[in-house]
Amino acid sequence: MRWAYSLLAIVAIAAEVTAQASAVRQVAVDGAVGHIREVPVMTLRPTDRGPSLAKPPNSIAVDSRGRVYLALADAGELPAVYDRNGEFLALIGRKGSGPGELRSANWISVDNADTIFVLDRANGRLTVFDPAYRFVRSAPIPVGAFAMIALPDLLVVNAAVPDVDRIGFPLHAFDRVGNVVEFLELDRPTVLPHNEDPLLRALAPSGSKHLWSATMFGPHRLERVDRQGRVVRVFELSGRWLPRKDIFRPSLPRGQPYSSVAAIREDAIGQLWVVLRVPDPRWQSGIEWPSNSPDRERRGTPVVRDYHRVFDCIIAVIDTVTSMVVASRRSDRACEAMPTAGLIATVREDGDGAQLIDIARLRIGTER
Repeated sequence: MRWAYSLLAIVAIAAEVTAQASAVRQVAVDGAVGHIREVPVMTLRPTDRGPSLAKPPNSIAVDSRGRVYLALADAGELPAVYDRNGEFLALIGRKGSGPGELRSANWISVDNADTIFVLDRANGRLTVFDPAYRFVRSAPIPVGAFAMIALPDLLVVNAAVPDVDRIGFPLHAFDRVGNVVEFLELDRPTVLPHNEDPLLRALAPSGSKHLWSATMFGPHRLERVDRQGRVVRVFELSGRWLPRKDIFRPSLPRGQPYSSVAAIREDAIGQLWVVLRVPDPRWQSGIEWPSNSPDRERRGTPVVRDYHRVFDCIIAVIDTVTSMVVASRRSDRACEAMPTAGLIATVREDGDGAQLIDIARLRIGTER
């Protein structure tokens, strides 16, 4: 009967934490006094030895030495490393399914010791490399793994599909060698029409023992979670800049696009940086409908031709103690990622049509 008592204890703890976290703090992203400006840091360019950058990266990370890491699954390329000046250094791993080999680098994360973790959904595993890009080990990952963060003694993976072999949903926890760690199930979002369930989360470390989990679609909730998987604090984003959307459809909609959380990061003083993509008022100028559909806007599938016309970028910095936004900005470019707090990545094309990645440092001030 020991397992029954353990289950009752877990249920009791979950109920207590749910009651504590039930006071959702509303945060207006456009209600800030401070302003955010960009200071260019580097531009990543395609090279003969490195990746083509033909498609935006799936994720970006930065280590303690300022090296930049790109996961490039959508481009069908190996993870790439650049130095602090934006010069290409190396590709990580080899293509394949053997030890140290990758088929799809869907996500990349770097811990405080510069150990590199790569989610490889095609091979169904997490692959670990040391700071010199040498293979260390691999471990299986849950089905549908989307994102991951590395805490000092814990790896947390967001999986949009439940896995009976893992404890926790939609977050799954592992120790540093890949053993499953018990994790309480977060409040599961309401299942919406067409079986569309907003389980995708943006993740970020919070100190050494907590993490932030943000629902990417639907109501944008930021949840601080402890190492047992208990939600201890909740913010919900609102404001005139952020259209309210209680539903989630992953495909491009027939109407106005849905806003989403692109990234969250906590800085050294505990402020939470949030990056959102929101529809541009003139979003229709950035899409194209099939010309062979007589009733194209009802039956055709639109194609995005220019993401910067379809989406705007909102960056908000939240004081998690006062629940106030201390600085925010909205720009007419779509932001791709925030590798670390205060560092933003944006994709653009040069005059020859080559895709570049601009990385800039964000500074908070009072003058616009």
